[in-house]
Amino acid sequence: ISPQSAITLSDSASSDAVNIHIRYRTPEPELQTGGRIDPLTLTDPARFQKQRTIERLITKAQACISPVHGQAWAESCPDADTTGCITLKLPRWQGTLPDRKDI
Repeated sequence: ISPQSAITLSDSASSDAVNIHIRYRTPEPELQTGGRIDPLTLTDPARFQKQRTIERLITKAQACISPVHGQAWAESCPDADTTGCITLKLPRWQGTLPDRKDI
């Protein structure tokens, strides 16, 4: 991934989720998307096949954010300047924070 890669955040005040878009550019075939890539699940027969780096990356990201009901996927970007885009969708925190006590 080139050093010029950028991480952009998109947020909507009316939405109950925050989308984090990671756009990147790379010549490596292992990170090319070529379309939407969803994470593999335990019931997905494709998990027994050799996975590309981008597929493993999305599956690992999904495993990390699924406890908070997050979602991860990768897809091609309409931008000519980027190779792909990884999106992490995280729900907004709806609870309260504990009182902070400065010592």
